[in-house]
Amino acid sequence: MIRFAVKGLAGRKLRTALTAIAIVLGVAMVSGTYVLTDSIGNAFDAIFTQQYEGTDAVITGKSAFDLGQSGTTTAPPFAESVLTEVAQLPDVAAAIGGVGGEAQLIGDNGKAIVFGGAPNLGFSVDPAQPQFNSLTLVSGAWPKAGEVVVDTATASKKKLAAGQQIGVQAQGPVERFRISGLVKFGAVDTIGGATLAGFDLATAQRLFDKVGKLDQIRVAGRSGVSPAKLVAEIEPILPPGTQVKSGDKQAASDSEEAASKAVRTSPPSRTIFMPRPPPPAAALRMMGKPIWRATLSASSASLSTPRAPGSSGRPAFSAASRACTLLPMSLSMAERGPMNLKPHCSTTSAKVAFSERKP
Repeated sequence: MIRFAVKGLAGRKLRTALTAIAIVLGVAMVSGTYVLTDSIGNAFDAIFTQQYEGTDAVITGKSAFDLGQSGTTTAPPFAESVLTEVAQLPDVAAAIGGVGGEAQLIGDNGKAIVFGGAPNLGFSVDPAQPQFNSLTLVSGAWPKAGEVVVDTATASKKKLAAGQQIGVQAQGPVERFRISGLVKFGAVDTIGGATLAGFDLATAQRLFDKVGKLDQIRVAGRSGVSPAKLVAEIEPILPPGTQVKSGDKQAASDSEEAASKAVRTSPPSRTIFMPRPPPPAAALRMMGKPIWRATLSASSASLSTPRAPGSSGRPAFSAASRACTLLPMSLSMAERGPMNLKPHCSTTSAKVAFSERKP
């Protein structure tokens, strides 16, 4: 059996090589997909773990369905008055509310600043409570009304500096803001090419059309209070349409959602189809001819072809069988439309015609 298999591979060198290449490419694509998915997941895990550092509980809006199944839907905002109620709880040491959305930075040439399709993130910043701030101020000052902070990577690429004017477009028309400072996320200068734009809370609420509303409340408990106890204390006072999770659970949830959206919106992989070996030259010449003429032509050509000593098979019968098998293909190529035809030759004849013995 091994000897027969090796002989078959040696007799079909091109087919063997193409099959090997197809297997290697297929395995490489599948492996690459898993590596990319794991890399994206690990990156988002690190980002959101750092973002929620020092946060014991997180309050967000509650969607009617799983946000991970949608690439464009976000949790709904809720009333800003919830922040006041939460801050008055006995086990709450500090609480901060914030909003976010997409804020497109506009250069002096009037064009949007985009890097490879990465998102354009906008959010509120409250420097009064640094324990909740995951941004690091590199230069300048934190934003006030009419001001914005941008990330250092965008500033470096577009030659931006504190004191300059820049356009910002969120939910409404383009507005001009003064760059008050440059920031970076934790210890990194950029998050996968995303642009960062930070505003004070009132400005962010107006830009994202969320005046009097919040997207999120981050809560820190008093010393000795566990996150589970803090969550249990907050939950009874929440209005309908909101939910509370521990900081670790919220980080894991945000990471999973962001990673799934990133994978879903990444460029689709290409599937490579390896071509099958073409039919014999005699069969190709038969296409487009009436079946009886093709059969006679193939039969006469096969009978007139000398056979090597020791060869087996019936050339005329094989050629005729191939012509019968290729009849539906020839009719379709002649633009007669798809036809529900079956060759008059038996299945056994077709197998013999296209067998490994008579390629």
